[in-house]
Amino acid sequence: MLKNFLFLIILCNIIFQSEFGKNIVQYKNFEWYYTQTKHFDIYVSDSTGYHLNFLEQYSEDAYNKIQDLFDWSLKDKNNKFTRFNNIDPLDFYRKFTKIKLKNKVCLIHAPMSNKKMNELYTIDFLGNVVGGNIIKYANVEINELKKAAIKSIKNDEAVWFGCDVGKMFNRELGIMDMDLYDYEKLFDTKFKMNKASRLEYGDSAMTHAMLFTGVDLKRNTPRKWRVENSWGDKNGDKGYYLMSDSWFDEYNYEVVVDKKYLSSKILEIFNREPNYLEPWDPMGALAVS
Repeated sequence: MLKNFLFLIILCNIIFQSEFGKNIVQYKNFEWYYTQTKHFDIYVSDSTGYHLNFLEQYSEDAYNKIQDLFDWSLKDKNNKFTRFNNIDPLDFYRKFTKIKLKNKVCLIHAPMSNKKMNELYTIDFLGNVVGGNIIKYANVEINELKKAAIKSIKNDEAVWFGCDVGKMFNRELGIMDMDLYDYEKLFDTKFKMNKASRLEYGDSAMTHAMLFTGVDLKRNTPRKWRVENSWGDKNGDKGYYLMSDSWFDEYNYEVVVDKKYLSSKILEIFNREPNYLEPWDPMGALAVS
């Protein structure tokens, strides 16, 4: 009886070790139906034609609406009121923004086994604009993200970033810090996953985008970051949050910066052909979250 019991324990242990941790993608084959409008390529898996007809109509209607003229009014820092009439979206972009989108690039920090540092990546099927440029990511060390972000902030340019906002975060206080909660003491155990293993086992992914608008430096080393969020002004400091630099290390994955803040070594990466990642890769999670 004892031998049988021990054999059962050993067998269960072998099965558990062989299966645990395997990320098995659940999928099924689809028969895709396709149509092309003046401005869009549309794919659906519905054979009735209902969704094709619906998307044909509403995508073109939406496209036409964003070309309509609109009026825009504002108050400047001196409380002076100004109104601009009959502006189209492209005129608005050219006249009222100083951002040159073609000069913006994405840096990521994804220390995973399927990604090399200082290599260029893209996500298969991530693009959603016909004829548009694919999204490219240069996978670099975390300090490269910080250096570029600091240069941008010093030049009075906010930095868009993608992170896992739900980890070690208190929404009411607006604080993101690795010492915010002591889970190890609470559960009397050690959590040994690092940034790479959290990504590879699905424990973490990019879930939200915000803006860096400030950084606290001590001897040119960042200590904490000022974050502007889009969740209203009831949390944090009137909608502004505080991120420790250690939190940046663990849960920040992407920044978008101007090319002028990058070294020639990093810029050269963007001249290469990108490596294609699977659609479910965690670096593409933000686009579908």
